[in-house]
Amino acid sequence: MLKKVLTMFLALTMILPLAATGYAAQYKNFEEPYKVAFVCKFLTSVWFAPKSAAMDARARELGMEYIGIDANSNEDTFMQGVQNAINQRVDGIILTPVNTAMLPAIVDLCKEAGVAYMTTDDPGVDSDGNPVPHLGLEDYSLGEASAKKMVVAAKERGFLADPSRVSVVMIGVPAVEGFQRRVIGGYDVVKAAFPEIPEDNYLWLDTVNGLVDNVVARFSSAYQSLAGGTDYWIILGGDEGAGAGTYPILEENGVDFSKVLLSTINGSDMLTTLMKESEAKANSIYFSGILPAPSGVALIDIMYDLFKNGVPIPEFSGYPENVCDASNYEENFLQHLGD
Repeated sequence: MLKKVLTMFLALTMILPLAATGYAAQYKNFEEPYKVAFVCKFLTSVWFAPKSAAMDARARELGMEYIGIDANSNEDTFMQGVQNAINQRVDGIILTPVNTAMLPAIVDLCKEAGVAYMTTDDPGVDSDGNPVPHLGLEDYSLGEASAKKMVVAAKERGFLADPSRVSVVMIGVPAVEGFQRRVIGGYDVVKAAFPEIPEDNYLWLDTVNGLVDNVVARFSSAYQSLAGGTDYWIILGGDEGAGAGTYPILEENGVDFSKVLLSTINGSDMLTTLMKESEAKANSIYFSGILPAPSGVALIDIMYDLFKNGVPIPEFSGYPENVCDASNYEENFLQHLGD
């Protein structure tokens, strides 16, 4: 299963690599068998547990030793975990801190010990204010990727026969920059693909925090004002709430889902549950799937590449791209959700 996950998802987006000179020189000499630790704020969570398991399995495949250390959401325990890893003479430490304000002190510890370091999921800076090397969400690209596939479907299905009858609704959370960048990624794709859609047909909704109840409340009101002038719906979101909060409203009002398209990001079974309800719903949904296991594999590969080949850890690595639709969501996303 892990090999299949690796084959399917290991196309990483490597952005802004650090210069090869100087960066690796701060480390001790790496000797096989390599040893890497993951010090995590909450290792037993539904996201980090499978991620850690994937790290362990990939490390064993590469002949490395893996140590998972759980801080149980306690800052003191986290710092102790970092020191514990250093005492065990690890070559590298992967960090998801309880609080990113801890990172400057943690990075100083790692530098002093000559240990390689990077973060995942929760980024931050070192004591000089420089970004700590990180693997996580590249929010804009996630929204952009699923929207690119969705606009192809819109063209094929005749959504633009009368551009004035197309409503584009953005399920936004302006207070959360990362979330909003996902929506903007999709918005920019649609704007570029369909310049003929009138500007007035684009509606931004502020759903406060993106929770489903808030999406329902905002979209219910929007639907009433838009329905009379809308034949086709394009919905852009930043997470699965964009579907879970809008599709019940559309269904209650008898909307034909062959005239609906959704592009968003998904990390649970919320959207796939909708897709299983009918063929029309399945064909209407496009999402960038975020899975814990492939990112765990990617983290070990990044460390191994440093240890074995001297390749510097990139300043930023995006999650492996995984755009899903009706044709592939079971194989590419759903069957790996519990990995």
